[in-house]
Amino acid sequence: MPISSASQNNKARFHVGFALAGGLLFLGLTLLHEILFHSTPLRPQHLGFSILIGICLGLIVGYGYFRSRQSLKALQEREQRFRDLFENASDLIQCIGADGRILYTNRAWREALGYQEDDIPHLHMTDFIHSDCHDHCLGIFQNMQEGQTEECMELKFLTKDGRTLSVEGNCNFRFENGCAVSSRGIFRDVTVRKEIENALRDSEESLKRSLEFTKTVLDSMNDGVAIIDVEDNLILGANSVLLANLDKQEVDLLGKKCHEILCQRGSLHRTSENPCPLPHTLATGEHSVVEHKVQDHRGNIHYLEVSVSPVRDAQGKIVHAVHVTKDITKRKLAELEVKKLAYFDSLTGLPNRMLLLDRLSQALARAKRDDTLVGVLFLDLDGFKAINDTLGHEKGDRVLKEVAQRLKNCVRDTDTVGRLAGDEFVVIVAGIHDVSTINAIADKISLELSLPIHLDGKILVARPSIGAAVFPQHGPNVGTLLRHADEAMYRAKEKGEGRVLFYETPAA
Repeated sequence: MPISSASQNNKARFHVGFALAGGLLFLGLTLLHEILFHSTPLRPQHLGFSILIGICLGLIVGYGYFRSRQSLKALQEREQRFRDLFENASDLIQCIGADGRILYTNRAWREALGYQEDDIPHLHMTDFIHSDCHDHCLGIFQNMQEGQTEECMELKFLTKDGRTLSVEGNCNFRFENGCAVSSRGIFRDVTVRKEIENALRDSEESLKRSLEFTKTVLDSMNDGVAIIDVEDNLILGANSVLLANLDKQEVDLLGKKCHEILCQRGSLHRTSENPCPLPHTLATGEHSVVEHKVQDHRGNIHYLEVSVSPVRDAQGKIVHAVHVTKDITKRKLAELEVKKLAYFDSLTGLPNRMLLLDRLSQALARAKRDDTLVGVLFLDLDGFKAINDTLGHEKGDRVLKEVAQRLKNCVRDTDTVGRLAGDEFVVIVAGIHDVSTINAIADKISLELSLPIHLDGKILVARPSIGAAVFPQHGPNVGTLLRHADEAMYRAKEKGEGRVLFYETPAA
């Protein structure tokens, strides 16, 4: 039974139960009232009126009870989603009670400060606030409890083993009935960046010594770093990692325009896809981060996180910029692989059910806006079960891969081919004005899939049975269109192999 049907049955049972209970309750109360307070014979219309009132009230109570259960379930699901989001965020997230006790921290916070999850309930905010900003932090905490806000703050945290972390972020307080309940803070570890900025603020007299120290720090980093003079965009220094990545000597970089060097790695140029973060930092005075996709001379794709931080002089003017390039290829490839596993069929590489439904939903939205048609072709392979049973699943999988490739060759670039399960495939034909386009694609698919498949010296045939449904004629939404296309496919299968049938609307 579909989930929606089960939900409707539960709802109906609740309503019937509460209605019967209400009716019986009011019937009993009416009988008791008549027996105790009236000597006249009991009138039937009194009983009927009482039962009617009881049923109505029972329905109202039942409806309210059912809706409250649904709301509670939805609230629990949303809470779990938000908790997962916070727990897996890369920023440091914390929740502190009005008394300073730690209520919650996410995984990034615990890993950065070296605490275990069991340590959190025993921590007070003073346990991890550095003594240099202890009073300042407590003052902000008190001000926020009184209703003031802090847009952005820079603090120092102490790790469990005594190390200092520089963080920046913001906090706000949650109030209930006018009383401060807890603060919520989101911070980012900027320790390395602050070390570089502080080193570059030294006076002109100690500039050489500071640059030597800075170079040591930069060379010890795993990321490529360049120091830029923002007045004329000249490169003043670079660490060994950046030099190795660019395959250049320091003399090749010093005094050169930054865009001539840093924006020419592989196929990287300043475009809307690969923007330069430096103009944004100079315009806003803020730290800026972008991601770039580049190709090296061997044709390999790399993903880079490029960030720029401003360095100010004693008067607050931006005089230098710290340009940091981090290779995040492994992380991005892992994210792309996770996305692929979530939205694409692992065998054929086609969109799976989740992505297919999403694309069909988007196609219907565009069709409503543009007054166009959307065709849905539902097909499965006649005789595929026999191939699986006689030749084995490994051969069956190879047949499915061949079918997937042939399907992609039959459709336009704007169409979508997806695999639901087994030998069931769906083709979405979007943005069309005439049903003849759907007919042409369906006929092409039928012809292409009817051709023999040569597999290890065997000649196999897996002709499709195809059912078609058209939006809006055969359904107003995703579920209806797929169901009607499925029904048409089964009718096509009943009429014989290789058939293409459109859904027929039942006569009124």
